[in-house]
Amino acid sequence: MVKRNSRKATNAGSAAGLVILIGLLIILYILFIPPADRWKLLENTTSDISNGGIGEESNIILRESPGTLLAEGNIYQRLSLDPIRLYMNEQGVELLKLDSLVVSHSVFSNHPQELIFSTNGLIPGDAYLSFNVLEGKGIMRIILNNHIIAEQEFGEGSNKPVQLPRMYLSQGENKLVLEVSSPGIAFWRLNKYILRDISIVGNLLDISGGKAERSFYISKKDLENIKRVTFSYVLDCDQPVQLSILLNNQLLFYGPATCAKQYNQEIDPAILREGMNTIEFESDNNLYIDIPRIKIEYNEQEYPTYYFEIDEDDLDRSFWLTLKFAEKDERHILKVQINARSFTVDTYRDKYERDISDYIEEGTNSIKIIPERDVNIREIIIEKR
Repeated sequence: MVKRNSRKATNAGSAAGLVILIGLLIILYILFIPPADRWKLLENTTSDISNGGIGEESNIILRESPGTLLAEGNIYQRLSLDPIRLYMNEQGVELLKLDSLVVSHSVFSNHPQELIFSTNGLIPGDAYLSFNVLEGKGIMRIILNNHIIAEQEFGEGSNKPVQLPRMYLSQGENKLVLEVSSPGIAFWRLNKYILRDISIVGNLLDISGGKAERSFYISKKDLENIKRVTFSYVLDCDQPVQLSILLNNQLLFYGPATCAKQYNQEIDPAILREGMNTIEFESDNNLYIDIPRIKIEYNEQEYPTYYFEIDEDDLDRSFWLTLKFAEKDERHILKVQINARSFTVDTYRDKYERDISDYIEEGTNSIKIIPERDVNIREIIIEKR
């Protein structure tokens, strides 16, 4: 009996020692972490205890997303887009290279040669066929995509390159046929060409730089209040170009465009959509689109008023206002009106917080934002702490 009690006392002492050790480790951890982190840890612990474990979301009384608010008397918003540079890049490319080939034709047999080459999806310019003739007899016919390009005798040695006109080249696979004329009634003869160092070199136009796009954002609230939209830009180019502009896959402009001219296009507000809107540009030549701007005219704006309820039991808590702005490093100046009182916010930060406990009343409360400058507010939050 004595031994059993002794064992229990030993176990209890070990457990107590372990608890003390863990407590010491926690205290040392708190002492040695940075002061800012230590304060957050202690503050969160205290908050959790005082709130009986209630999460942060449960303390939120109001959460709204006003979007863009224009300064009083201003019904216009201008969205500046980055300039657009469209360009074409022409490059010389070897499309085909062969060491040798033989073309022959007799009364009893005919052996033309068919060469296949591709422009790899690029727009072809003029191309050239070159070769050396080791042996040649008869008239050789050169056919590009069913069009006769040349029909003549080629002398031995190096010959002048044969032009393959761009009008007969396709943007993809091309077929070039080499054949030699028949000897006719001279059945004992064989017309034949032995060619060496055959190559096709062409100028290809890379048009991938001829396309570009720009995007801009419109909130749901702004979209519902739009009255008129204008898209303006200036074209800078060396010669007239063929230009197409699409907004959200809807055609805004297509046709020849004049250089050194400012364009102002009306946009049907129905084309716009909530969220991101995309403008696509495409040109058939080098072009610089400068000062692209979207001008939006709104109907007369009524600043929204938001209402929230405060119970008598919560009046001993503190109430905080948080404003989250869409733009960083911009100056935000606005008046916040809570019930019958107001204060001014003037900040360059994208997040603003303030204790508004002195402005809060029991029952129904209201808050209204009146900007002195155009502002885009992502979120308004009122919470109790």
